[in-house]
Amino acid sequence: MGVLTTGVVAGCSDSGENRGAVGTVTAPGEVAVYLSETSNFDGSMEDETDAERVLVAVGAEGNGGYFAFDPPAVQITTETTIAWEWTGRGNEHNIVEQSDYFSSGSPVSGSDRTFELGFQESGTYLYYCRPHESVGMKGATVIEES
Repeated sequence: MGVLTTGVVAGCSDSGENRGAVGTVTAPGEVAVYLSETSNFDGSMEDETDAERVLVAVGAEGNGGYFAFDPPAVQITTETTIAWEWTGRGNEHNIVEQSDYFSSGSPVSGSDRTFELGFQESGTYLYYCRPHESVGMKGATVIEES
């Protein structure tokens, strides 16, 4: 699997950029099982296959507080960049891929944090917030060939 890590960025960002799904698709079984106890997951994934850059909120409302990714599951194509943006709510957060394939590093707080990844190969990536995994703060990204 090829993942290009572009890092953690501190500073302001345009939170409205490329945010808005073109639709939804049914999540594959692996994703549905992984996110089954995530309160803001409804069995579908946002279809962002036409986007160049996708935004995911870190510390969105869910799981009994501000302990969710929004959207919790997204489908994209290769060469799409995902930017996880901290909301500043729910204490410190981080992003850790289930098999430690990528990580945003140590948990941090604040609304000026962004972690970006670009994907070159198809695959399914399941991730969580280490401090809040037990309450269901999990997410998934499915990458298709473009």
